Amino acid sequence: MRIRKFEKEVYKTSDFMGWTKGVQQKFDGLIPRKVHQSLASALEKGIKSFIEGINLLPKQQMVQVEVENPDDLEGLSKAADKIILYYKRIASAEGAGTGFGGLVSAAIDFPALISIKLKMLQELWVLFGYRLENFEDRLFLLKVFELQFSGEESKQRVWKEVKTWEQNGENEDKTWDDYDWETFYMEYKQSIELRKLFQLIPGFGAIVGAWANYSFLEDLGSTAVTCLQLRYLQSRYDEPITRR
Repeated sequence: MRIRKFEKEVYKTSDFMGWTKGVQQKFDGLIPRKVHQSLASALEKGIKSFIEGINLLPKQQMVQVEVENPDDLEGLSKAADKIILYYKRIASAEGAGTGFGGLVSAAIDFPALISIKLKMLQELWVLFGYRLENFEDRLFLLKVFELQFSGEESKQRVWKEVKTWEQNGENEDKTWDDYDWETFYMEYKQSIELRKLFQLIPGFGAIVGAWANYSFLEDLGSTAVTCLQLRYLQSRYDEPITRR
C-alpha cells in the first residue's frame, strides 16, 4: 500500500544524509543567528501572505481534470498526477530560466519556486474537496509542505502530526503564532540547497535548475497525494491506516 510504503521511507535513516546535514549545520553555525531569523521572517511573511490569500484565488483549476465520482480515490489520484505533471513542467522551465543567469538570478528562483509549490498544493487540495477557507486545512497544507522538506528527525515528527490529523481536535485552536518558522526555514533551506548548489553556475545552472525544480515538484506532489489519500481514508474509516 502506498501509504505504508511512504511511512517506511519516513523512518528510514541514511548515514549520508546525516553527514550532509551535519556539514550544513556547521556551515549555518558560522552565519549570525540574526541573519537566519531575518530570512526566516521573510519566508514566513511570503508563505503566510500566499496561503492567507489562497481563498481569493480563482476556484477554476489551472489544470482541467475531470473526476466523475468525487468519492473515487483512484480517480482522484490519477487526476492529481495530471496536476503534478503540469506544475513539474512549469517549475522546470522556471529553474532553467533563472539557472541560466547563475547567482544573479538565484534570488528570483527562491520565492518563485515556493509560489509554484504552494499553487500546486492548492490545486490538489481543491481536487480532493478542500476549499481552504478554514485555517485548519491551510495548516494541513503547510504541514505537508514541511513534511517533504525536512530532515529525518523533523520528518518523523511532522508525519506523526499528519497521520493523526483527523483525530486531533487541537488543530482547530491553532494559529500562525504556534508555528516555529525559524525551524521551518532551516529545514527547508537545508533540504534544497544541495540540489540547488550548481544552479549558481551561469549557463550550466540552467540544466541543474530545470532538473532540481522538476524533482522538487515531483517529490512534493507524491508526498501530498499520499497525505491526501491518508486523510481521505481516515475521514471514512475508523480503523488505523498506518501501523506506527
